[in-house]
Amino acid sequence: MIDNASPWFNPTMSDPVYFNACYTGPTWLGVPLNSWGFQNARTGVAYAAIASYADIDERVYIEAPLTDTLIKGKKYCVEFYVSLADVCKVASNNIGVCFTKDSLINYSISYLYLLPGIPQIEEKEIITDTTNWVLISGNFVANGGERFMTIGNFRNNANTDTLTVGGISSEANYYLDDVSVMRMPEIKAGYDTTINEGDSAKLYTTTDATWNVSYNWQPATGLSCANCPNPTASPTETTVYKVTVSDSLGCPNTDSVTVTVIQKLVIPNVITPNGDGVNDKFEIKGLTEGATLQIFNRWGELVFYAANYPNSWDAANVPDGVYYYMLTLPNKEKRNGFVEVVK
Repeated sequence: MIDNASPWFNPTMSDPVYFNACYTGPTWLGVPLNSWGFQNARTGVAYAAIASYADIDERVYIEAPLTDTLIKGKKYCVEFYVSLADVCKVASNNIGVCFTKDSLINYSISYLYLLPGIPQIEEKEIITDTTNWVLISGNFVANGGERFMTIGNFRNNANTDTLTVGGISSEANYYLDDVSVMRMPEIKAGYDTTINEGDSAKLYTTTDATWNVSYNWQPATGLSCANCPNPTASPTETTVYKVTVSDSLGCPNTDSVTVTVIQKLVIPNVITPNGDGVNDKFEIKGLTEGATLQIFNRWGELVFYAANYPNSWDAANVPDGVYYYMLTLPNKEKRNGFVEVVK
């Protein structure tokens, strides 16, 4: 049974099975052939089994102590693989992992026992694959002090989705292999920054990852390198850069930084609003939202005003001639000059 795979143990009066290719007894506990069907171990020569669904809320769990107590506020990633046993005619969802300070072990009643844990990781899809190993994974932030991990379905039948498949057993039994819990490296991609068009900014990544650390920046466009901790960014437009950091001791973690690019203003000195679709409007390239535009004729009369100029002035109500413009940017900086209208 599962007690043969120390430090794993059975937290209830149920009967979690441990299959091993080295087993010398009846073949029903062997690998790959056993009483539940045929399945090779994903790695090694053995795997465990749980029951995620059965009549009157019967469940089978496995539990183990963690090698280290989880740290409050730290992010952890969990991975394990499952495969539905061939004999099952029912598949279910809600296979999950519950981390607790104390063991959930309870032998007070029979094997028909639903443990009261609230899983931090839970698979909501119904897994029906009997041939391949299916990855279940997720991330969570530790409350601190968790020392035990229990795997199984912590929801009752009324809150568990099922699907009928081709076996004969009324239970949803799953093989289980390669369980891992790893702390995700802490990472900070630096602070958001603003540059003028044509300039560049240095990005600074900080992390507590220490062993065999790798970096991956996306998108790579505008970066001096995509696999270094501190690339130089020279984007042509505002870009959100995401960096993923991983090491050999933990799962990857991701953070992002935004490089805002202020476009250079290009103000035309002539427009030709003749309806040909070319240079018909007083369009200022690089203009940001919130700019105010005033246009005056040669007698100083205001002929156009926009508090949030949308690049729309087409000189529709004025004759040909030279006009004076005054542009006030959102930062109160002023630009002024002349524009000629040629119709």
